[in-house]
Amino acid sequence: MVMGFVAMNGMPAEIGVAIVVGANVGTCVTALLASLGGSRGGKFVALSHIVLNVGGALLFQPFIGELTAVSGAIAHSPSSQIAHAQTIFNIVCSLIALPLCYAKFWRRLDNRESS
Repeated sequence: MVMGFVAMNGMPAEIGVAIVVGANVGTCVTALLASLGGSRGGKFVALSHIVLNVGGALLFQPFIGELTAVSGAIAHSPSSQIAHAQTIFNIVCSLIALPLCYAKFWRRLDNRESS
C-alpha cells in the first residue's frame, strides 16, 4: 500500500520509508506469538528478531532522510525506492548484528545450558 501511495504522490517517499521501517518492527509480533509454547530455542529466535528489528529501527530513525536519498539514487520508480529502502535497511541491520552472533557471551550461555 505504501508503495502505491508513494507512486501516486499520495505521500512523500520519506514518510513511506519510515512506515516500512516501522512495519519491520510490527512483524516481530508474529514471531513472538509463534514462539509462545515453543522450545527455548524458538523463544530465543523470536527475542533475537525483536531486538534486531527494534534496534535497527531505532538506529535508522535519525537517518530516514539519508536512507530515502540512497534508495532514491538507485531506484527507477517511487515504488522501487521503497523496496530498495527496505532491502538496504535489512541488509545493514543484519551486517551490524552479525559480529554480535559470534560474541563470547553466547558461548558462556551455551555452556551453562549444557551442564
